[in-house]
Amino acid sequence: MSMKSYYKTKNVATIGVSLAMLGALVTYINGVPKLLGYVISASAIVFGSFLLVSTGTLFTTFAWRLLKASPWFWLWAFVVLTIQYVHFLLGDAADLEALIRTLGYIFIFTLSYFVLGPAIFVARGRPWDFLTLIISCTSVIAVLGSLGITSVGVYRSRIPIIGLPFTKSIFMDANYFAVIASVGLVSAIHGYSISREKSTRFIYALGCLLNLLGVLLSYSRAGYLAVLGAALLWFFTSRRIARSWKIGLLAIGIITAPLYVNSLLNSQAFQEFFQVQQGLTGREILWPSALQAIAERPVLGWGIGSVDDVIIAKVGRWTSSHNTYLDFGIMTGMLGLAAFLWVIIASIWPLLSRERSTYSQRRFLLTVLFLFFILSNFITFTPGGASFASFLYALALGEANSLRLLRYSGLKEETLLLQET
Repeated sequence: MSMKSYYKTKNVATIGVSLAMLGALVTYINGVPKLLGYVISASAIVFGSFLLVSTGTLFTTFAWRLLKASPWFWLWAFVVLTIQYVHFLLGDAADLEALIRTLGYIFIFTLSYFVLGPAIFVARGRPWDFLTLIISCTSVIAVLGSLGITSVGVYRSRIPIIGLPFTKSIFMDANYFAVIASVGLVSAIHGYSISREKSTRFIYALGCLLNLLGVLLSYSRAGYLAVLGAALLWFFTSRRIARSWKIGLLAIGIITAPLYVNSLLNSQAFQEFFQVQQGLTGREILWPSALQAIAERPVLGWGIGSVDDVIIAKVGRWTSSHNTYLDFGIMTGMLGLAAFLWVIIASIWPLLSRERSTYSQRRFLLTVLFLFFILSNFITFTPGGASFASFLYALALGEANSLRLLRYSGLKEETLLLQET
């Protein structure tokens, strides 16, 4: 492949994935009808995938290799589709529409995982840079809103101690904004760490600051926890910090934690800022109810699309357990949940490689996926769906899984060359 073809391939990959990212972002924008947002997102994912497959044989080759190297994905798809088909035959909390919805979900997940995921790998992260720019702009809106310069997305309530009103920026909910801003923050940090030019590093540093402020002003406790976890993982996976320093700091933390954590948790400032008296804002009721629902039908679950009815029947309000994995367990039972978790674990496995040429990319993806894992335990977004977080979760899993391509000698040279040009 000529150098001209390589650059063309990268450009096509960047355009295809970026279009899909923008389409998915629409699902979280305030004022956009839910159905319309999903239609736009799904259309963008399908169009971006079609653009990649139709204009570059390399994408087709990558996708085909990964299709054969990822049996766990097809096992998961078979399990989920079989469970839903059984529910359809039994007429139990499912109908033809739910079966069609299941097929659509598997189709979108397949495109995100096997086509767009490898494409973002080929594009060397440029779509992530584009997304960081877009997210940073929404964080600017959030900052301006909290400062009283605009009124877009600003709540009346104020963040304790800080005294500024919290905000959701242009999105439907503050938790959704926290998810978006935290992704922008990790992506900006990654961009800063691999950049060499001062002007570029300044732009990424500005993105880090804006998105950090965005997460802070969202006043999302799940967002705070996810960013803290991602920061710790980023620190302990750094190659610039000696292992002895890491072990020493970890030991100091373990030793001193009992001395300070208890007083910190009981301090008035901590209690006030994190609103400890509110508990888990209903999750302490939802999660046991979800576990009870799974225990009642542990093998086949209640069927795709049944979460709303199940939760309302058990709790009387809310339409989700606010936990991605409990929701999936309700729908597909332990069989579907086990297959689902296998897809996630198998996709992350290549990130544990010691391949030096992909260290920065593996570190970034591991951090992003850890971020998603924490957030998805408090906010429902199933990997492979058409919503923004669901799509990005599947996209990151697909990009991580694409590192398996390095095992194939026929593709390793081309793949690494794409990463270096």
